[in-house]
Amino acid sequence: MMSAFTLNLVLSAYNGVPGKLTYNGLLNFGKFEDLTYEIWEFIPFLLMGVMGGLLGALYNFINFKLTQLRMR
Repeated sequence: MMSAFTLNLVLSAYNGVPGKLTYNGLLNFGKFEDLTYEIWEFIPFLLMGVMGGLLGALYNFINFKLTQLRMR
């Protein structure tokens, strides 16, 4: 991702419009149409975010308890 950004930045300066980051870089997915989202489409992403947060909190809790156990 950083290399694509750098290449885009260099190409924009080379073409005389520095800062215009619209040139195709190392990866091109083509042109996308404007799509609208329905409210139900956010539910899976919301659930994934909640699950990720809970699993991250569980990992931190277990890591904290193991660290306390090792310090004894």
